[in-house]
Amino acid sequence: MLPARYADKTACYTKVIITSNLPLDAQYIVEQHKKPETYNALLRRINYVEEFLPNGTVKRMKLNDVVSINKKDEGNG
Repeated sequence: MLPARYADKTACYTKVIITSNLPLDAQYIVEQHKKPETYNALLRRINYVEEFLPNGTVKRMKLNDVVSINKKDEGNG
């Protein structure tokens, strides 16, 4: 829901682009360490991270390939 005057509205978009000068792992530092479940909830909602490199190329990484923080190794229980 999007807050709106008189009544909230349903969002009808399917793609959101977030831009930042900071890399994703440099954001929400407190949540990463004190509330990892909250930070991991954010990461679950992001599909791809694109980094625009100085040479003009774009490095695209599927976020599911990045291990979430504080995740236990499945083999170690």
